[in-house]
Amino acid sequence: MSTDYADLITRLLDEASTQTLISPWALQTEFSSKFSFFDGYKQHDSQEALRFLFDGLRYEELKCWLKAISAQFIGLSDDCRAWGRTTGLSTSIDRIFAGIILSSLTCTTCNTVYQNFERFIELSLPIADVNGRLSSIFLNSLVPRVLSNTAIH
Repeated sequence: MSTDYADLITRLLDEASTQTLISPWALQTEFSSKFSFFDGYKQHDSQEALRFLFDGLRYEELKCWLKAISAQFIGLSDDCRAWGRTTGLSTSIDRIFAGIILSSLTCTTCNTVYQNFERFIELSLPIADVNGRLSSIFLNSLVPRVLSNTAIH
């Protein structure tokens, strides 16, 4: 799938090309073979299709890296695994589209702060209304608030 994607992007960005039509058929065929529920001409959610495309491209890149690293360091599989765990945001897809969101929770009883880092590739954001105002539901979700009076264990 990565090869078909790279070929499509290369043809799209080729300024010297005189083609007036560029077909993504090879990528679509490979994509549908990996994710069969996108096969045929049924309409699908574009965000869902993009997510599957990103996941597929990311997986193929990680697989290539692991193969290259394993060939270089035969017998050091534990080191390879350790290295892989430390390079969480290192694929092309991650560098362009991914990020990390930090969630913080403060216990109202002992004031202990709990933090959680989560990796994301897609992040839903609110859309402003015609006057440029964000939804009050969204704005209220940004205000720190007390969830309950029970301590977290």
